[in-house]
Amino acid sequence: GRAVWHALDNGVLINWSAMTRLLLESIERVGSGGAEANVWASTFEERVQAWVNLSGWSPPPELAQLRGRTLRRSGRSITDVDAIGERQGQLLLISCKGRALTEAFERGDYSEVRNARSDAEQALTSLRDVITNLRQEPIGDNFNFSECQEIVGVVVYPFLPYVGPEWMGAEAIPGLPAIVSGPEFLKFLDIDPFTLGH
Repeated sequence: GRAVWHALDNGVLINWSAMTRLLLESIERVGSGGAEANVWASTFEERVQAWVNLSGWSPPPELAQLRGRTLRRSGRSITDVDAIGERQGQLLLISCKGRALTEAFERGDYSEVRNARSDAEQALTSLRDVITNLRQEPIGDNFNFSECQEIVGVVVYPFLPYVGPEWMGAEAIPGLPAIVSGPEFLKFLDIDPFTLGH
């Protein structure tokens, strides 16, 4: 049935059963990949950058303009900048993984949980490689991080996937796990989630 009906006196009547079904169906479509997943991921990257911009990690203009760009050196791609922050000479590169929280994952489906774990661990491995590269050579065709005292990176998910014990204690910097959920990242940024959008 319909999810929303207009009621009398300018009120709205919501069919929560239908609304929940529509939400779950849209999440499942995102979880299956394709164009909808790309839109979801892009929106998540923008959201994370907006959070950073509200915090003490808001990057200066010369770094902010790198968000959404591909960093290159000698014409070769190094990485895409999903989101970026900076504070007191510390550059924070943020790898945003807009993986949808599917019903299968919530049920604990083995292959879904395994795939999420593998993706998270691979994302952190790739980010560490990028960070090492940039620390060794902080200047490229379209970026210059030579003024940064330190370059660090974090992987942010909308929800926290399970990772193996050897990854659980990994930190990007003290107080910030190397793989975090959106709510954890907001806490690190010292942003009250209830103030967002107000």
